[in-house]
Amino acid sequence: MSGEEFISQIKKAKKIALCVDELTEMDHVYFVVALDKLAKQLDTKIDLIHLNEIRPEFKKKLEENSVSFASDPKPLSYVISIDYSKTGIEKITYDPDEKEGKLKFFIIPTDGQFDFDNVEYSTEGSNYDLTMTMKITSFKDMGRVYEKNGYIFKDNKVISFAQGIDSLGDMFIGVDESGYSVKLYELVKDTADQEVLSTIVTGVIEESAIAEGGANFNVWMLLGDAAGRNINVNNLMQKAYYQKDPSLLDVYRKQMFNVENDDDNRVVWSILDSNDLGELTVSQTQELLKGRLIFNVSSQYDIAFAVYEFTKDRLSVVVESNATEKYSAEKIAKVFGGDGTAAHAQFVVEDMPPSQFKDRFAKVVEDLYQIRFGAKRIEAVPQVQG
Repeated sequence: MSGEEFISQIKKAKKIALCVDELTEMDHVYFVVALDKLAKQLDTKIDLIHLNEIRPEFKKKLEENSVSFASDPKPLSYVISIDYSKTGIEKITYDPDEKEGKLKFFIIPTDGQFDFDNVEYSTEGSNYDLTMTMKITSFKDMGRVYEKNGYIFKDNKVISFAQGIDSLGDMFIGVDESGYSVKLYELVKDTADQEVLSTIVTGVIEESAIAEGGANFNVWMLLGDAAGRNINVNNLMQKAYYQKDPSLLDVYRKQMFNVENDDDNRVVWSILDSNDLGELTVSQTQELLKGRLIFNVSSQYDIAFAVYEFTKDRLSVVVESNATEKYSAEKIAKVFGGDGTAAHAQFVVEDMPPSQFKDRFAKVVEDLYQIRFGAKRIEAVPQVQG
């Protein structure tokens, strides 16, 4: 589908149902937010219809951008209205005729006369006239939404965004590993205004982990194109990576104070337990995991890792490699069931106190790369010799 055809379909619609079973990445959220902004500019309304619960940090982003979303949209109903100010009504009854398969209504007017011009027909509920699906491979993936609101999928024209599926809906838009926001940018870059494009670029910057070395060729092409359209990419990157929540300053201080290192094996790390982290909000925990580690400041160290015990004995870990030709952060993370890039990766360890993790991590690095690191705490304040 071309960008022009995509915009044309949005312009024709009065109300769009954007259906997704679950939002699992911030890329999905920015895709929804940007599409909603675009629809509003084209005088069209979008409702995000989701099957599963939305994560708090995702819900906050949707609410901040005034996106309408519901997990159980009101079913479409058909209404018969009678203006009884013009046609007096004494009684209305009905009788189902099972033999003929008809439902008959009996209207008894007060004066013996009834004017059918005073009867109106309308619809109520979620009267969508265009449907978009996002990352689902079958309409039945929408579960109860499909069962209660089948017309959304059966009667409407359906535009499907998905990876690797080309048979769902009337119009299929394929998404590659670059993500949904990148595909949306390709479709609307020649039509949308700077607000919409900036929203998409922000999502791409956050999701593709540019500062962590995770951006692919398509992402860099998008950023170059955006800069050519006078989008302030530098400013958007500053906001995404370097404008931190000031309430996290004490956490960063503790992280720096807890830094340990092994100069001989070129490894540096910092571990924060639940007492160090205190009571953080969901958005703050996500922010701590974004961007480069604040103590990974020197090429003297090949491997850096940070441990965060957000929940008791459940550790979120970030690992970075400053020497990807020797050590892969992704390879290390995959041993723990995580993922990422050679330069930056993340994983979660269940049922392990922070005090035991360093030895477990060291054993994994030893098995992979035949180095065994120890520890020497870096002094937060250097001692001055008299």
